[in-house]
Amino acid sequence: MGFLGTFWDTQRHAFRFEACWLANIVYNMRRFLLLQWIDAAA
Repeated sequence: MGFLGTFWDTQRHAFRFEACWLANIVYNMRRFLLLQWIDAAA
């Protein structure tokens, strides 16, 4: 473990955070576009 283990842990957490952040943006964008589409169709 030691330094390398700690470094790997922070990298892993950073990656997971990044992935969640990206998925959140994509989800919000899709929801927004869907609402726009429903609005236009109505």
